[in-house]
This record gives sequence, structure tokens and C-alpha cells, in this order.
Amino acid sequence: MKSGKEVVLSLLAFTLMLVAIFVAAGMENNDEPIVESEPHRAVSTPAGADIKPITTELPVTATSSLWMVGDVMLSRQVGERMAIRGADFPWKAVRDTFIGSYVLINFESCFSKNTIFNYEESFRFPVQPTVADALADNGITHVSLANNHALDCGPQDLSFTRAVFTETGIDSFGHPVELGSSSVSYLMLGKTRVALIGLHTLFAEPSTTELSETIEAAKSVSDIQMVFVHWGEEYIEEASPRQRQLANTLAALGVDIIVGHHPHVVQPVERIGDTLVLYSLGNFIFDQYFSAAVQTGLAVRFDIKPSLALTLQPVTSIGSQNQPRLTTSTSTISLLGALAKRSDPALEAEIRSGTIDLSFLATSTKSAIITQ
Repeated sequence: MKSGKEVVLSLLAFTLMLVAIFVAAGMENNDEPIVESEPHRAVSTPAGADIKPITTELPVTATSSLWMVGDVMLSRQVGERMAIRGADFPWKAVRDTFIGSYVLINFESCFSKNTIFNYEESFRFPVQPTVADALADNGITHVSLANNHALDCGPQDLSFTRAVFTETGIDSFGHPVELGSSSVSYLMLGKTRVALIGLHTLFAEPSTTELSETIEAAKSVSDIQMVFVHWGEEYIEEASPRQRQLANTLAALGVDIIVGHHPHVVQPVERIGDTLVLYSLGNFIFDQYFSAAVQTGLAVRFDIKPSLALTLQPVTSIGSQNQPRLTTSTSTISLLGALAKRSDPALEAEIRSGTIDLSFLATSTKSAIITQ
């Protein structure tokens, strides 16, 4: 039987143990607000405004240019050629042009873990995941998945495609049927923050409200807003009424530049207020050969230095199937002249020259940042 002194010591030890438990519990509870207040924790936002979180850590860069090209399809006959000649084959003639800049393409393919890659003639465009390394090695930095082939391998492989690009250091954005957190990407051109908004309208067109919410959210954290849009009618060299209607809507919402793809041919260039619209850049890499128009595309370079400008550079794969190259000076003059004739008359001289002055983008609210 314990003495009175032993009982007292036991009670005291028990009491100290309880105090320690309560103190530990209190410390755990005090940790919770710290976790909840982390600045980059995902939060719920309205549909259309669910923009990819942006941090202040995007660095100022020495890169001051962004190249954009149209449809890039690396399956079917292109896939067969790469299997024989190497995954670098399609890019060999343009690699040196791209290196040192950001490069954005419309990726009309999907990576798959399960598909048997026989590249048969079809309208599904699966690609070996190892191809992503070749894209990165040849300067591709950004890809849009807002098109009608991003789901060719199914929803699960759309997520796999994003993961593959992330692993190779390529930023993918846009969704084939949704407008939301995956639709917007950001990059820095010097001190200028550019928002890239991927949009696909062939299946369904987002409402004006959804577009407005997305664009306004992007505006709040960027200096320039570009819409990279999959739209229009295939093989038609004029913009459709539906394209023009959406372009006017986007211009009214304050977008700076609209760049289109999907028609597989180059379409006109025009200015709507303070918005520049390139309705279609045409094909860049594709296994279509039935006309000169589908083997001729437009690569455009957005520059912030020495001044805000857009350079127009025709490309062709005529005589070098699936391997685009810059056109010769004679062909460039001819192709830009033809494009100028069917584009906005106010831009005719600039299109012929190959350079469009974008100083009108530097409004009073943007010029302080853009001109630094």
C-alpha cells in the first residue's frame, strides 16, 4: 500500500502529464491558421475566373520576344517520319530561329500511355511521350491544348499529356471544352507580364460572362493579354462571320492580341479598335499536301524591344514535307503582298513590310511598364 507521500507524487505526475497534453493540443490548433493563410493555397473562385494562380516570383527576363505558330500535328505520316529520321526532324530548319525566344504552338496531338502507335490514317493524333523532349530541345516553351484533338486519347491521357509537358519544362495551358484554371498561362518579357489565354470554340463557345470573368482576372495580374484561339472553318482563307463576331466580343472585353488557328490556311489580319487580330496562322507541321495553301503558314514574333511590334514571317514545307522552313525573300514579299490585299486596308503597308507597329497597345495604363 502506498504512503501518503507516494500518492501525492503520483497525483502530481499525472497532473503534469495532462498539462503537457493540453499544451501540445493547443500548439497544434495554433498551427492551423498558418497553413490556411499560405499565399499560394488553392481557393475556390467563380466559373470563368478560376485562373491559374500567379505568384510574384516570376522573374524579370532577358527574353523580349515570343514566337507563335499555328497547327502542329506530330502523328500519322509526321510520326512515321520521326520514327525513321528522329524526333528532331520537323524542327531542324527552324530551330535556330526559335532558340533564345519563347515559342508557343498549338499542339494538335496527345500523349498516351496505352495507345499502340501504328500511325494509321485516322482523325486521332496520338504521339509518343518521348516526343516532348524533342520539342523542348528545339525551343518550344509553351503549348496550347485548347483544340479539338487534345482529347483524342481520352480525359485520362489529357492529364498525362500535361504531366509530360511539365516534366520536360514546357508550359501547357488551355482545355478542349472548359474555360478555367488551366486556360491561362503567364510569361515575362523583360519586365512585361503577358497573359496567354487558350480558347477553343468548335464544340461550344463560352458565354460573354465567362469570357469577361477570365479576361478581367488575367488583366488584374498582367500587362498584355493574348488570346490563342482554335476557331474558324477549315481550308477557307477568309474569316467566318462567327470568327469576326467573337473577335469583336474579345476586343470589346479589352484583349490586346488575338491569334487564331484550326483553318489550316492563313487568314486575314485586321485591327479592331486597339486589338490586333490574326484570324489564322495556318499549318506549321501537318501531313496535308493537297494545296500550296495548306503547306504555307505564318510564324509571328511579338517583341517588346526595341519597340512593341509584331513580325510576320511566312513559312513553307513545300518540297520538305513535315519540315517547315522560312520562305526565301522573294517568296516572303509575294506571300505578304497577297495577305495584305485581303487584310485590313489600314494595315496593308505594314503587312507588306513584315512588321506591324503595336505602339497603340501602350495605353496610358500600360505604357509605364511596357516601355521600361
